[in-house]
Amino acid sequence: MTERKKMGRPRKIPDEERLQEIIDEYFLRCEENGDIPTTAGLALAIGVTSKTLRRHETGESGDDLCPTIKRAKQRVEEAWERALLRGGSGVIFWLKNNAGWKDQPQADDSDKQPIFNIVVQKDGD
Repeated sequence: MTERKKMGRPRKIPDEERLQEIIDEYFLRCEENGDIPTTAGLALAIGVTSKTLRRHETGESGDDLCPTIKRAKQRVEEAWERALLRGGSGVIFWLKNNAGWKDQPQADDSDKQPIFNIVVQKDGD
């Protein structure tokens, strides 16, 4: 029997072990520089686009890297949550636009006007 050649594009993301090394290096570099890690920065460190990173996160790519990518993106979100605790008006916008946070109106019995609170409610969870 002859061995079949693999078809299609070569894999952009390295194997899981090397991927984890790249991710750890990225977060260490952010920490050393005092930067908040970002999803786009994570994708750049890995050498792919944000769109490709999302494909691997959702499992759409058909490989086994989904858990590794999800953990890395969770680390990014956690860093932004910590930044929110330190203050900064832009942080809440990042969390809303990138981490699925939403404003949720709640009725207050005293004046019947809705009060807006930030509630951690991620899409798909």
